[in-house]
Amino acid sequence: MSSYGIVFGVDGRLLPLFDNLGYLALGYVLTSLIHRYYTGSKTKSGRLPLPPSLPFAEHLGNVLKNRFPYLLYHDWAKECGTDIISAQAENRTIIALNSLEAVTTVLEHRATIYSDRVQDVMKCDVMGWGWVMSSLPYGDRWRKERSLFQHHLQPSSAKVHGPRCIRFVRGMLLPRLLEGPKEVIPVIRQFLGGLTLSISYGIPIQSKNDPYVRLAEKAIAGIRLAETEEETYLVDRYPVLKYVPGWVPGASWKRNAMKWRSWEVDMREKPFDMALKSIRSGKFKPSFTSEAVTALDLEANVEDVNAIRNVAAMIYAAGADTLASSISTFFLAMLVRPDVQTKAQEELDRVLGPNRLPTLEDRHNLPYITAIVREVMRAILHNEDDFPDPDSFKPERFLHPDGRLNRTIMDPARVAFGFGRRACAGKDLALSTMWITVASVLAAFKIENGVSDTGKALDARVEYLPGTVRHPVPFRVTMTVRSEEVARIIRDAEERDVL
Repeated sequence: MSSYGIVFGVDGRLLPLFDNLGYLALGYVLTSLIHRYYTGSKTKSGRLPLPPSLPFAEHLGNVLKNRFPYLLYHDWAKECGTDIISAQAENRTIIALNSLEAVTTVLEHRATIYSDRVQDVMKCDVMGWGWVMSSLPYGDRWRKERSLFQHHLQPSSAKVHGPRCIRFVRGMLLPRLLEGPKEVIPVIRQFLGGLTLSISYGIPIQSKNDPYVRLAEKAIAGIRLAETEEETYLVDRYPVLKYVPGWVPGASWKRNAMKWRSWEVDMREKPFDMALKSIRSGKFKPSFTSEAVTALDLEANVEDVNAIRNVAAMIYAAGADTLASSISTFFLAMLVRPDVQTKAQEELDRVLGPNRLPTLEDRHNLPYITAIVREVMRAILHNEDDFPDPDSFKPERFLHPDGRLNRTIMDPARVAFGFGRRACAGKDLALSTMWITVASVLAAFKIENGVSDTGKALDARVEYLPGTVRHPVPFRVTMTVRSEEVARIIRDAEERDVL
């Protein structure tokens, strides 16, 4: 598996893979910088020099629709004997970076050159996702929205939103796990959708089946469906196809895209409109939206309001999707490595006692929990030089023999949140959410393999779905609360923590 798979285009402009927070996704870190290389518009001598490629690379027209393209890039890099390679896919040239050194050199040291992006025609033009910050070309609009994001979600905001994270963990996630669900992925998605919805908009959240959370789920599902459509790749290669009317025979892809676009519009506009209504009434909870619009004349600053709407929707949708991948991977890892779960719970009991849930202030006293979080994120890093035995889940690789964190081992967060000017600005908030979730679940529950509908014990399978943000294939679990006192604490928190 590729260690640090990054792809970019010959003029340095990124092709977005949907979101910056997506770099937390556990399948791999893949930032795609793919530029349209129109062979007819340049003379051969006028083209930029390309890195090495395989002799047959120009025939790889289907490379962009490979289920796991980063594996191809990694294999090609080995065959070419270099960590920077190129491949021709019809009218596109793909350049893949296969080492941390190459990624850092290109995306950080030369960020002024390689921070731009080319937009997907299908996702951005046809389906309407061109407003997402990570889809925007590098320019004034991108800088404005990036500044807005950073101002309200800077590292210090993790402390501001930390209590909100704990409230949602204790008031939404743990109570649902106490009910003994057979599958945890839907529970995780509801919890994270509610949390990011609250951070973005501050509107009331239902602990189950929240309609606004469902809007985000539908919108993101549209992205995943588009990624599986053969026509998506045709439209991206031949942009004129975006003008094909939906009523044309054989244009079912266009009708689907219009349906998916309507889901995106609902997700972006409905919760924002509700938040504005609450703000105007004077009855609202603090949120990104309330902080950003308070100083504005909402009628005079239409452009600013649109920017706030876009950034709020990105936090809401993208944050929930990427964190869901990470936390689902954590649950799967506990099934595969029950000994890791046992060690973590021994540390929790030693530091917290048997009947207390953790807080973010406990972080420095729980190094094994931190090591688990880092190992979950390391699922995207398989460089054997940095991480021996990379396919095994080993939190101990981040610890000294005496159990202290080994800070000489690279923290995967350095890579998981992207590089250069496009790096995720919500890193600290995401890490805090991840840590308090892992610590709280392990303090409260024993996670074991699930059973089939006929009662047969099931073994966990480490298998992931393809996509920009890769998620585990759905799996079953058995959740057992660790004591009746912990169950009481969870029930009390559910009643106390109004979401």
